[in-house]
Amino acid sequence: MSFIELCLAGEAAASDIDRYVAKWHAGEAGHDQTLSEYLGMTWAEYQQWATRPSVLPSILEARLNGATLADELAESEE
Repeated sequence: MSFIELCLAGEAAASDIDRYVAKWHAGEAGHDQTLSEYLGMTWAEYQQWATRPSVLPSILEARLNGATLADELAESEE
């Protein structure tokens, strides 16, 4: 399971993301995947998270709601 899937299943917390990134960089996990794939993020989600890590809760909320990140961010600004 990806980091995002584990978060949605309640088996990982958003605050664990640095540990998952470190495992990927150390070659301990996700050998045949890009970091975005290993984390379970779409490219658009990954681009947002990489430049603004505080967006992670919105990524998770969007997934829970079956929405896109863009829709979730627009809704949170209203």
